Amino acid sequence: MKIQIKSLKVARFASQETLCFEAKIYLDGKLRAHAENSGHGGSTTIWPIEGGREVLDRWIAENADSLLDEDRKAWDEFYAKHSLKRNPDSNNYSRTAGDAFNLIIDRLVDALDSEKQNATWHRKGVVYRIGDGEVSARVYKKKIVGHPEEAKLRAKLRSVILTENPEAQILSPEPLAGTLQR
Repeated sequence: MKIQIKSLKVARFASQETLCFEAKIYLDGKLRAHAENSGHGGSTTIWPIEGGREVLDRWIAENADSLLDEDRKAWDEFYAKHSLKRNPDSNNYSRTAGDAFNLIIDRLVDALDSEKQNATWHRKGVVYRIGDGEVSARVYKKKIVGHPEEAKLRAKLRSVILTENPEAQILSPEPLAGTLQR
């Protein structure tokens, strides 16, 4: 099973409760659907293409076990990360493979958007994290990649970050996310 998100377009100005975006969904290397979210707190809408709803439903049915396993793993990681205890009487997992598919699409979009934002930050400055907290950056208005004094500018930013936050961890650029492959 391979799910990829491509052609992600995010409208931060329109994002209120959820990320406002549109993207293309590739299943096993073939464009199969478009996804969009208006950013007002509602769920992501998935529009099947190339064969319609039947192809998408068949793919989800064929990969139901993997989709539900991935959903369970993501929920378990969420609970562990936030030190929450699961109520054994409730089922927070997705109840259908279709629900799991939608949540996985949202997670992949969020991951790809974060990686694109980090890549932008790396072109313009220095990215860092304090402990297990959120990723932050110190950036210049223009990109510093390829600047004649890039090393000097990056060293200056690192120095400022570490002076203000001695426990900060400077991060290196990483490859873009947006793919789930099992």
